[in-house]
Amino acid sequence: MKKILLLAAGLVFGGVLPAAAQQCTMSKVQNSNGAMLLLVSGQSYTINPGRDRSTVAFWAPLDKVQVCRAGGSSYQITNLSRTPATTITALRRN
Repeated sequence: MKKILLLAAGLVFGGVLPAAAQQCTMSKVQNSNGAMLLLVSGQSYTINPGRDRSTVAFWAPLDKVQVCRAGGSSYQITNLSRTPATTITALRRN
């Protein structure tokens, strides 16, 4: 019941769910070249073209990230080591 209420609240308030209601994991950046992001957990992501690629190009190894499923094969990846935290959208490769 609590998850249903969180889902309903997320839909009412702009369609954005809190991280607790999403499937999220924590990891750290291993390597990033702008187009690809590799995490120490072994997950790799293809970064969407445009602004997201220029943002990820400056993410440093061992930056702490939160990866949340956004729907389908899309993920929202937030770099928690940056101030302010920056979020990009990516597709999972593996």
